[in-house]
Amino acid sequence: MPEFKDLFSAQAETYRNSRPTYPQELYEFIVGFCRNKNLAWDCATGNGQCATALAEYFDKIIATD
Repeated sequence: MPEFKDLFSAQAETYRNSRPTYPQELYEFIVGFCRNKNLAWDCATGNGQCATALAEYFDKIIATD
């Protein structure tokens, strides 16, 4: 029996390739509310796609799930 951490490893690539992405305009909308760009928190980061995109705009990203 596989360890718990490996139960979904085989599906990770399929998920990454088939999950829709967010439009760039959404990130620009979010960033428009921020006065400084030194830190952002991506809560419920999931696969981290939002954290990765926000890294274009912020000095540091904290991503938690």
